[in-house]
Amino acid sequence: FDLSSPDIFFQVLKKAAAELKESQFKSTSKLMFVIMGLNHLREWIAPGYDFRTEAKTSAEKFFNEIFALEEFKIVNGLCNHSKHLKVSQGPLFHIQCNSIDHWPEIDSVENFDLGPPTDHFVGDRDLQDIISRVISYYETKWFCK
Repeated sequence: FDLSSPDIFFQVLKKAAAELKESQFKSTSKLMFVIMGLNHLREWIAPGYDFRTEAKTSAEKFFNEIFALEEFKIVNGLCNHSKHLKVSQGPLFHIQCNSIDHWPEIDSVENFDLGPPTDHFVGDRDLQDIISRVISYYETKWFCK
């Protein structure tokens, strides 16, 4: 991969999130990439940092600060839930378009009864809004400082 810095990784994540938001049908693989990437980006910023120790650098302080963001905690929970292959018990759900005429490639549809996902929600919150908030936090608090 040509991802040699947190800045480059962040740009890739922003592009993938924008593509996901703009698409009518939400790719599960792209959603997982964005969720896992946003969760682990702070580890690229503060590599090797153990949150149980005192934060000494600005990167380590940022590592802790972003975890206080409610939306980041949601992203972290979704990432860890997926990473450990646990079946969702929480409020994550998606809405599908049921008309097969509008489906993207048929091989990408995981549930033929429901169709491809068109939106994702965590409780009553649109996951795209949650992702946008986390991206904005990274942008303003770390990458544009």
